[in-house]
Amino acid sequence: MRCRCNVRSAFTLLCVLSIAWCPSQATPKCPTRKISKKVDRQAVEELQRAINEGHDPWRKDPKAAAALEIMDFDPAYKETRLSIYSLPLRAVVVKQTVAVFVHDTADGKRSYRMTLERFRWLLPLAKNWDGMVWTPTRIEVSECPSASDKKQEK
Repeated sequence: MRCRCNVRSAFTLLCVLSIAWCPSQATPKCPTRKISKKVDRQAVEELQRAINEGHDPWRKDPKAAAALEIMDFDPAYKETRLSIYSLPLRAVVVKQTVAVFVHDTADGKRSYRMTLERFRWLLPLAKNWDGMVWTPTRIEVSECPSASDKKQEK
């Protein structure tokens, strides 16, 4: 008698079960704000023209563009003189038209998830994908107060 299940079915079942039991259920989730950034096509085109002329070449680097956006968003970074290249970012996705980076603050209270995009409609102006500006389109901010903060609130 032959078993009707195969390796693929067993693997699928294992994956489903591992997702069902998740450590995040044991710890409360941090509140997250999701902010979509309006894309001003004219402003993006003007920025691309400036890049084509040699200005702000770092805007073609998705990691640098994400770092600047996070540093502008977080008040703790506004007073620092950190370089955009020194902010620790973790790449989640980096593809031709989309990039996602995550940054956790040193105190562990906030986490940022920055999504940047390159738009097909900009390709005639940029001439190629590598010369195109990365545009921030979404930022997610998770804020987790520490245990000492919760005690002070009570």
